[in-house]
Amino acid sequence: MLNVGVLVAASTLFASEDIPRPLVAVLFVIGAVFAVLAALANKVQHSYYHAARDLKTKLEKRMALEDLAIATTPGMGSPIDRIGAVRSFLKIMLIAIALVDLGGAGFAIADTVKATEADRQPPRSVLIHLPAKQQVWSVLVVSRDGAPVESRDLKRATGPLLLELRPGKYLVSLGGRTLCQRWITVGRAPLQMISLRC
Repeated sequence: MLNVGVLVAASTLFASEDIPRPLVAVLFVIGAVFAVLAALANKVQHSYYHAARDLKTKLEKRMALEDLAIATTPGMGSPIDRIGAVRSFLKIMLIAIALVDLGGAGFAIADTVKATEADRQPPRSVLIHLPAKQQVWSVLVVSRDGAPVESRDLKRATGPLLLELRPGKYLVSLGGRTLCQRWITVGRAPLQMISLRC
């Protein structure tokens, strides 16, 4: 339950754009460590079972309890067939959980590296054409990942606005009597023109 809970929590956080990717990667790694520790604990627990089973068998032989001996598993001498050992099924499940955790950590780290590379890109000149003067706009705010990166007072603006933005996806918000929000994507070209339609 602990391993599945950590996996579900990490996957939920990974689906959110607001959670830092390094934190998600750490949570996935913790989940993988928990799964490995659970597999090792299962191995140790099984060794205790073997010791108890061997002692039980030895006592039953000394007491001559052949017909009354406890034989619930093939290891105890039971003739009942089974598909596989519980220990094997548990080990397979824990290994699968650990692999999924490690895969999630890899994706989170890849997202972090990608974001870091995007931040290293030099800013590009972006010329933003505002919508036709059907509406009086007073402010323009450009944000990325929920954080504002640029804002302009439009009361004195007479034409297109020239902004310096790094490549990536941005939310542009125009404010006035109403609010207009549009997503724009800044590419790698040195000069780009974007028209906002509200």
